[in-house]
Amino acid sequence: MSEFWSGGNFELPSLNHPWLRADALIETLKTIDGNAYFLNRHLARLSRSISELKYIGGDIAQIAAMVLEMAKNDKFSRGRLRITYFSNGDYLITHHAIDIDRTATYRLGIAPYPRYSKGFLAGHKTLAYTEASFGQRIADEHGYEDLLYLNEREEIVETGFANLLIEIDGKLVTPPVNSGALPGIVRELLLDWFPVISEREIHRVELGSVSGLYLLSSIREIHPINSVIDGDSEFIFTDSAEVKALRAEFQERSDSDPNS
Repeated sequence: MSEFWSGGNFELPSLNHPWLRADALIETLKTIDGNAYFLNRHLARLSRSISELKYIGGDIAQIAAMVLEMAKNDKFSRGRLRITYFSNGDYLITHHAIDIDRTATYRLGIAPYPRYSKGFLAGHKTLAYTEASFGQRIADEHGYEDLLYLNEREEIVETGFANLLIEIDGKLVTPPVNSGALPGIVRELLLDWFPVISEREIHRVELGSVSGLYLLSSIREIHPINSVIDGDSEFIFTDSAEVKALRAEFQERSDSDPNS
């Protein structure tokens, strides 16, 4: 059963609220047994976007307290907690139980339109998910789990809902933020914790050299992608021993300080 808390004067429905214009930022956190994972990092990203997009600032400490209390009270074995922060300073916090299938296969198609790297919303996690949702419907029509997005230079950016970790030529890399990629929390943690991972542009023509491809998200963490369909070509990837070990270490470090 889902629950919500709100701050400010937020009510549903509201005829003059930025909710109707999808003028909001979102942060999605993993919760396990009452712990809200990487809350400080999520709130730091939220605060940066509030400032850069000229939203009305709010009480971030109060939001943090409410998140921790909700996670503690619900205490789902595994949950998805979302902060929706509106441009007028109102916010909404929701939390519900989830079940992640670690064996799920992922096959991606190439998005038929680019993700513009210099768009003013690039780098911000917003409520405006129409593009990704439309892409998901295209993926569903073709039997894919999601789409792989390229920017206007045909560089690999991300999927509709996740960052990417790429194994290529014996190295582990992730697309840079200036490609149009979201500065995701798991992506940030990997770059901070594992010096072996670096940022680099990966062009579409390099797909044939990619040996491993992984989703990065707060909910799925590091999940293997099985293949990418690009026209008549299918690129198939393997889950390497190096990334399996990295995933295990990531999980261990995450669980040692979940509320950092």
